[in-house]
Order: sequence, then structure tokens, then C-alpha cells
Amino acid sequence: MLTKGAAFMEFLDLLSTAVYMQASDIILKPDLLPVARVHGELRLMEGSRIFVGRELEESVKALLNLDDDEDSAGRVPDPMANERLQRWMEQKSLDFSFFLRDVGRFRVHVFMERGKWCVVARTIPNEIRSLEELGLPERLFDLVRQPRGLFLVTGPTGSGKSTTLNTLVNYLNENFAKHIVTIEDPIEFHHKNLRSVISQREVGSDTISFRQALKDSLRENPDVILVGEMRDPETIGAAITAAETGHLVLGTLHTKGGPETVSRILDAFPAEQQAQVTVQLASNLVGVVSQQLVPRSDQPGRIAAYELLTNSPAVSNIILARKSAGQMRADLSAAREVFTPMDMSLATLVKQGKISMAAAEARAYDVAEVRRFCAL
Repeated sequence: MLTKGAAFMEFLDLLSTAVYMQASDIILKPDLLPVARVHGELRLMEGSRIFVGRELEESVKALLNLDDDEDSAGRVPDPMANERLQRWMEQKSLDFSFFLRDVGRFRVHVFMERGKWCVVARTIPNEIRSLEELGLPERLFDLVRQPRGLFLVTGPTGSGKSTTLNTLVNYLNENFAKHIVTIEDPIEFHHKNLRSVISQREVGSDTISFRQALKDSLRENPDVILVGEMRDPETIGAAITAAETGHLVLGTLHTKGGPETVSRILDAFPAEQQAQVTVQLASNLVGVVSQQLVPRSDQPGRIAAYELLTNSPAVSNIILARKSAGQMRADLSAAREVFTPMDMSLATLVKQGKISMAAAEARAYDVAEVRRFCAL
């Protein structure tokens, strides 16, 4: 039977409040006032309930019993609840997502601190935003129209990688008849079948690992495979192989730029494998978009600054030369048709009056370059 005590109902109210505040995340710990991250800044949720004793633990257990179905009332017992609790007992941490009717979706991470349950919940927008709304170039749509290859969205945690990926998936879904297989941990956006058929698999519930799901996906007749996180050499290698065998693979990495992403991929492998992986990557990379969210100066909120590296014969040769990220960046500096550097994007936002020069300089690779682009 589901717990519907005062603590649990106020837990749900806090999530509703976070959405109203336009918070990206909410942090809940026993005996402390809840904290929300709004436009990148932490704010105390004054006047909110402070959870004491086991109230937060019991609220999470009740939350695990909510059915993750946007077409339901959101109060149906979830058959996966026992499996999730078992994972919690084994790992002492847990990731899952759920839908709260009339409020929205949330991605939840539960962890233990000094024997007490703690929660970080991320709000997930109800509507999939356009690339223009995200501040990203329409050229990304051209890149994901490729029939095969590897396209990566990179950036730090909280930079909007999942939002960008799901905008691209939604574009394919609306415009092309494809089978799109997504592998996520957890599933954030739920996509309905439009022109495409979309199969969304969650690590832990539907498959044991990203690597296993990637291996399985090749038998599922996919056109497009989305890999939520490429965490290890085995998953990265499987993604490159999938791209090589005729599929478009979309993935994410926690890297800060295109050249750094290439170096990160190659460095993930043992020395004896790097030559082979270098050839595979040079041949199969479609492009890399790297993004970071910058506080706006013209209105509340944040906007994406981006770096875009598109593969070409020249870029492929640079990859094959096995140069460092710094050397690659220098070689690409004049190749504007295939490389838009982060510093140029930051300067453009400054010239448009959307961000301050101080914010741009704080996030630049080279402050002098930002100033030079601003002067053009």
C-alpha cells in the first residue's frame, strides 16, 4: 500500500515548487532546509519542510512505487519497485526517473550519507525545445541526417547534453521513418512513436549495462542508436563499431571540446589498441558538439555556448596524425568551415548582448581569443 503521509505529500509539493521556481535540481537531506539550483545558483527553499528522522527514506520508498507512465494517474503501484529497492540494497545508490501528473518528469538520484538517505532530483522539461530555443545551430540537424557514423554531444554535468540529444531524436522522429533505439540510465524524456519507431531501454530495468544493450541493439534492426553515457572503453568501442557497421550512433561524453573529445576517446584504450581505434574514429566520426550553459545578462536564465567540430578529410587526417588536443585545436583554428570554437560562440553571445564579457572570459579557452572575436 502506498504511503500518503504528510511528509510524502510535502515531498511531492517540493518537486512542484522546484518546477515553479524554474530550478534545474533540488537537493534534499535530513535535518536540513531543501536547496534548489536556479539558473546555476543554489538557493535555500525558505519556508519548506525540513525532513527529519526517516521521513525522506519513507518518501523515497513511496516514490519508487509510483508508476512511471505519463498516461496513468501517476499513483499505480510500479512492478519495478522491488527490483529498484534490491539495487539500492546492493549499491547504496540508485537512479530512476518518474512522472508526476500535472507537474512533469524528474530524474532522481538517491544516495547514503552517514547512514541517512539523501536525494537529488533533476527537473526534466515537459516540452522538447527547438535548437533555436537552446541556442544551438540548425546545422546539427544536417549532421544527424547522416545514415551512419558517430555523433557526440559533450560537456560538463548539467550542461544540457540530454536536452540536446532528445531534441535531435525528436527531429528524427518527426521527419523520418527509422527505428531508434535509446539506451539510458535512467530514461528521462519519453518519446511517442511518430514517423519513427522508438525503443527506449533503461539500464538496470531493461538491460544490465550500456555495453550489453549496445551489443543487443545490433540485433534489433536499428537505424539510430542513442547511448546515454559512454563511460568505459568497452562501451566506447562498441559504439564506434556500431557506427562502422552502418548505424547512426548518438552519444555523450563529459569532455569540454571537440579536440579534447577525440583525445579522450583515444586515451581510453590501451596503447596496443589505439592505432586501430584511431583509424575507426577518423573514418566514422560525424561530428562533436560541446556545450556549456552561461548566465544571461539580458534576462533571467542561462544560454548555451557551443563548439562544433565536423568531420572532413582534413579533420580525419588530423585525427590520424594522433596529435594532442592542443595541437589539434591550433591546426583547426583557421578551418571555420569545419570548426566553430567555443571562444567564437562566447564572443558572439557577448556581441548580441546576451551574456557579459566577464561571463565569457570565465568560460573561455583563451581570453585573448574571445576579445579578438569581439573586436571583429
